Amino acid sequence: MGLLSRVLGGRPTATAVDETIADAVRVVPGVTGLSLAFNHQPHASSALSGEVEVADSTVFVEVLRTIRLVLGGILGGDADRVVLYCTGRLPDGSTVTPSELGLSQRPTGREVAQRLLDR
Repeated sequence: MGLLSRVLGGRPTATAVDETIADAVRVVPGVTGLSLAFNHQPHASSALSGEVEVADSTVFVEVLRTIRLVLGGILGGDADRVVLYCTGRLPDGSTVTPSELGLSQRPTGREVAQRLLDR
């Protein structure tokens, strides 16, 4: 379990996870907006879904790294099982997806950690 979970005395609420992730992603240079929502699944993987407005695809890589680091701090080892249903919205209105960055279309926290944090 992560630090926030220990401080709150148990599993954090989806709202607490949403707010913590939003606060961290909002300050990534090149992020201009976001709409993300965390969903606890009682007997399966949890999910984070939504869109982040980014200057370019390298910013989206930083967003995914940030999300995984924050989830690790909140959820501990459970962050590996979170499925990310996230896309980046570029200034021209096009999108960047995890698969365009060499990840699966809906990567897990484990995949993001292995591919983007271990560099």
